[in-house]
Amino acid sequence: MAGFLSMLSHQQIAFIRKLKEKSFRYQEGVFLAEGEKLVTDLLQSGCMPMEIYFIESYKGPLTLHPRAKAISSKEMEGISQLKTTSTISALFPIPSLPQLNTIIFKDEWGIVLDDISDPGNMGTLLRTADWFGIRYIVCSSTTVDVYNSKCVQASMGSIARTYVYYLPLDEFFATLPNEVKIFGAQMNGHSIYTTNFPKGGLLLLGSESSGIHPEYEHFIHKSVAVPAAKHNLKQGPESLNVAIAGSIILSEINQQHFSA
Repeated sequence: MAGFLSMLSHQQIAFIRKLKEKSFRYQEGVFLAEGEKLVTDLLQSGCMPMEIYFIESYKGPLTLHPRAKAISSKEMEGISQLKTTSTISALFPIPSLPQLNTIIFKDEWGIVLDDISDPGNMGTLLRTADWFGIRYIVCSSTTVDVYNSKCVQASMGSIARTYVYYLPLDEFFATLPNEVKIFGAQMNGHSIYTTNFPKGGLLLLGSESSGIHPEYEHFIHKSVAVPAAKHNLKQGPESLNVAIAGSIILSEINQQHFSA
């Protein structure tokens, strides 16, 4: 009961610590979320926690949750996966995914991530997708796990409102209806501001270091890019961060089709 200090057993602490490992997370079907805002957002999105932990000094509304337990600061530090320990953490079950029917991309947009390795970028892309009402994200097997603690943190609850699939991309692309077009974000692509995006389709974003892998290029209908300001071509950065580039492209797609 919230209000009485609970003690986590050595087994419980070991279990939560082991959730740092991707294979263990999926074996047990559990992930850890840390921070009051993140846990609250997940709860408001309909996620049902297995346990909520808070430190004694925390007096916020989550103490009233029927699954909330007070633990010591030392125990919270022991289970945290972050450099800065939060006052709140919670265990959530990994949700099951609905079957992916590729016909939906005729009328709505999805994102495909090829070998995105940075969990911060992954989380930001989920948050951006959520902002623009994009529900489906398809990832290569080499893309960072969506339930990595840093990704969960960066997504700020958007993992509860998006569906993330890990699939062999070549097989996924081969199943797409002919009407569904793939737009690949590439440095030498056409300006997004002169590209007429369809009502639905897929945006393919490649690795932070090497871009889209060559074996997927023949699936791309059109390469697109965020153009640099003309006066800054010689002295600007070499490229945009993949999460930023993806966000700008999605904003343009939204502007063309969904803005009031």
